[in-house]
Amino acid sequence: MRLQWLQPFGEPLYDWGMASIFRVELERSEATLEYDCSSEESLLQAGLRAGLPLRYKCTNGSCGECRSRLIEGEITATRGHDFPLSSKDREDGWFLSCTHAPASVVSFSAPLFDDAIEIPHQTIKTKIRRLEFPREELAILTLRTPRSNTLQFLAGQEVMLSHLLTEHRYPIASCPCNGMELEFHIQHHPSDPFSQLLFSSLRRGESVTIDGPRGQFVLNEVSDRPLVLIAWESGFAAIRSLVDHFVSLEMENSVSLYWVSTHPPYQAQHARAWSAVIDQFDYHWVKPQAADLEQQSEQLIEQVVQQNDLRRCDLYLSAPAEILITLGGLLLDGGLPEQQFRATPL
Repeated sequence: MRLQWLQPFGEPLYDWGMASIFRVELERSEATLEYDCSSEESLLQAGLRAGLPLRYKCTNGSCGECRSRLIEGEITATRGHDFPLSSKDREDGWFLSCTHAPASVVSFSAPLFDDAIEIPHQTIKTKIRRLEFPREELAILTLRTPRSNTLQFLAGQEVMLSHLLTEHRYPIASCPCNGMELEFHIQHHPSDPFSQLLFSSLRRGESVTIDGPRGQFVLNEVSDRPLVLIAWESGFAAIRSLVDHFVSLEMENSVSLYWVSTHPPYQAQHARAWSAVIDQFDYHWVKPQAADLEQQSEQLIEQVVQQNDLRRCDLYLSAPAEILITLGGLLLDGGLPEQQFRATPL
């Protein structure tokens, strides 16, 4: 079925096999956002992959959360949907972005999240899809949400994970472009009952409840300042989400990543991949040379200050709560403006 409400105003950018790739314009009151979308992919999915904070919930046409309005161009239905749209709605150009793909250059309007505060609180029952142990005391947990109830969040945010009577908060390591498959990096710690359960008895297919999202550790998307990212051990999870989102947005800032780890970083392959797509990307593994946390902090900050002009940087820090205050104080003393500093505790 082809829905044609207004005349097409452009040809495909290029053909890719049987699919065509079209330029899509998302109209907002203050600016027009642009991205590319295949004729075989929904406008919602391509927009999320491009880093846009589009509102959605189910991705299968059930909830109507992604209800959008066609301004110009042609779209085609990729699947049916259960959410009711009246004949008048259709005549006025309303459609669901999760069930429609472009058939020409398209201009449309859609609901977006402009701030972390706008994202609704969600409680979702998920299933463990994968559980890996790259190191003895570290687990990488992948959860899958129901197709009808995916998680909406911003890069850098965290959620509460719970199973039976155990719970703990963790940052989401994955990109918001896929709210149905969520990754977490969990350190085995005696004060964390959920991690105790994860390392002892939880297995693939078991249920875990997600509650969230929470937090303001999100990317300043309008800043053109260099980015300095500091990840302390498994604090890499929140930093990874930010960088994946940065890549999706095709931002042009230079990036310096400092990963503090006593062992070789467990996902260093991501740093190598980012080096390939980010023109100015520096990656530093900082191996602590002292046993004392305060001395480790001073060692790290000395290196960061020597290699960066903190007055002109945006700095993002993900580290254990017990050293976050020390690190933050040293960074501010090193010239980092407070308004350019964002931090989240492990």
